[in-house]
Amino acid sequence: MRSALTKSQGPAVRTAKREKSNVTKRDLLVGHFDAQRALTYRVKSLAGYRKAIEEAKPEDFPALLANSLLLTALSSVNFREKDGKDIYILDWLVVWKGIPLVINLVSKSLLNESGMKLLFFRPPIDLEKAASFIPDRLLVMASTIKPSDPDYSFRAAYYETLKYLGSLYMDLTQGPSILMSLRVITIFTFVPTQFIDVARMAQPRALVILAYFATFFKLVQGDVWWLEGVGGRTIQDICGCIGLEWYDLLQVPFMALDIQDTMKLARVILEDGEGGSPQKYFLDYEEDTKPALVYTQAYYSQLLGRAS
Repeated sequence: MRSALTKSQGPAVRTAKREKSNVTKRDLLVGHFDAQRALTYRVKSLAGYRKAIEEAKPEDFPALLANSLLLTALSSVNFREKDGKDIYILDWLVVWKGIPLVINLVSKSLLNESGMKLLFFRPPIDLEKAASFIPDRLLVMASTIKPSDPDYSFRAAYYETLKYLGSLYMDLTQGPSILMSLRVITIFTFVPTQFIDVARMAQPRALVILAYFATFFKLVQGDVWWLEGVGGRTIQDICGCIGLEWYDLLQVPFMALDIQDTMKLARVILEDGEGGSPQKYFLDYEEDTKPALVYTQAYYSQLLGRAS
């Protein structure tokens, strides 16, 4: 795999990879890593990444994909900084937005030849089926947007994004699993660009939806090191900046904020309000679902190790 990947990289990308060659799998796996060291690697990686994009050589595209994933993981350190920017997830969305753009540059044949096809596997989503798992309160929030509301022109983006959120609920009703974790990790590569744009405008409805996504990030953070703190910090920031009139919609994320136990958190997420759609599909989970999540950690840790 390494030889195939090396052949596909131009000088700029190979230089960037040499700069971060000291990043080991152990460095990537630890739950608490050196923030300063991560920043150093991120800066060096970004320098080579930008240069490769400017040169726009097709042979560099697969390596650009790998680097975009690494940058996404490393940039999550901002969620764990006490003095970090409020609602940093709005900036993080831009990083995620770039991954599909780079993916579109790479042909399937080139991706296969590079040996990195597995690295960018994204579980398919049945949006029509997922729609029935959207929390009722969020459906009402989107359906009651009036023509005079600034969000009116974004209704389609809201509905589509809610379907992707519904896909996470659909997986969770079957218990924590490899598929669910992979879907949570990659979910922002699916959401429509227009939703990312309206979220960055800090529109309250978009922030509410992001808070629900954040509960799932918190759910899997114990198995994906770079998601540590992403969910909790995002919920905290959103609850701290949004108007009181939106608080009824944030009951579930707010309750999730102080829960650390995975099974309890899963139940809180699925108990979504009073008779919300996910609740009628609620299943009791057995503790033996944990090995599946451990496998997910090993799977993604291996991929991140290859990316370095």
